[in-house]
Amino acid sequence: MRLTKMEIELIRRSHDQVREQLDEASSAFYDNLFEVSEEIRAMFRGDMQDQGMRFMTAIEVIVHALDAPEELERTLQGLGAGHAALGVEPAHYAIMNDVLIDTLAQFAGETWSADTEAAWRKALGEVAGRMREAAHPAT
Repeated sequence: MRLTKMEIELIRRSHDQVREQLDEASSAFYDNLFEVSEEIRAMFRGDMQDQGMRFMTAIEVIVHALDAPEELERTLQGLGAGHAALGVEPAHYAIMNDVLIDTLAQFAGETWSADTEAAWRKALGEVAGRMREAAHPAT
């Protein structure tokens, strides 16, 4: 992933702020996501609190691996394959990224800025691309 040290720092600083409100942030993320996409809502049948914690844990693993390319690649390969098995389509990544950005902005407080948003968008774009590649490898 081609993030600068400053971009990684912005992402981590805002993530730390959101992590302090993890339950609320994960609930808000899924509430917002399901409001935007009924199609995505239909993919979820289990305990949404548990799902929210799994999602936020995955985000945390990604955030901590931003400067560890091999670890990040392994993580994204596994996540991409798992999401493909659940029926996640390439178009769903853009929806989820936009909702995640909105949720992060809501909970990151003073750590959120235009530069922070740009860093997150850059990172999430690359994350989604790698997950899509893992989900739909070229044959």
